[in-house]
Amino acid sequence: MQKKILIVDDEINFLYGLSRALNKYCRYNGDIMTVNNGMKAMDAINSCAFDICFLDLNLPDISGFEIMRRINNISPKTKIAIMSGSFLTDEMKEQIKGGSSIFFSKPIELDQIKDFIEHIKEKDNGVNDHEEAGEMPDEKRSFQRRAFTETVRYSLGVFNDDTLKFNQFIDIVDISEGGLGVKADHFLKAGQILKFDYAIEKKMGIVKWSTKVHDHWRAGIKFL
Repeated sequence: MQKKILIVDDEINFLYGLSRALNKYCRYNGDIMTVNNGMKAMDAINSCAFDICFLDLNLPDISGFEIMRRINNISPKTKIAIMSGSFLTDEMKEQIKGGSSIFFSKPIELDQIKDFIEHIKEKDNGVNDHEEAGEMPDEKRSFQRRAFTETVRYSLGVFNDDTLKFNQFIDIVDISEGGLGVKADHFLKAGQILKFDYAIEKKMGIVKWSTKVHDHWRAGIKFL
């Protein structure tokens, strides 16, 4: 089934450029809707469930954060790609981390968009919804797990960009050739792309499932 993508940005040239890049460079053949302000974005998300939303934070009428919260409330499976070329406070970074799948710092490289779309396709071919809601059963795992205790620092979904660091930490509890089992004191959203700083050989992963256990979160991360 073809995916539906919404692009929200007040720069007309950017809307045209990104939609063209999705079609030509990323070979995306689904439906693409573009809107240039927050009110039109609200109308769009209230009338249609989009699979992916590229959302600029700095809109002239409604905050991108408000739109992000609205999407998460009415369409939690929508993958939100936040875009901004402005300075972000720590509070803004926390909101992005908790409510989106990935962050793109403008100007955005075409390879970043292509990687994101390919990761979404890969996720769709991976675990199903009930597996994302809790830990994947051992019999469905493709790789043998082994216990592994290490704390690793990560940043959220920044491809080829070392300028933005969220300095968040997760505790690894097990590891395999395919991914990690982790414990965190904060929510990790399925579909988020994580970039690791050190401690493990693999440098990137995608959150496949996340569930709360008592006073912490457990999550499964697949290496990319």
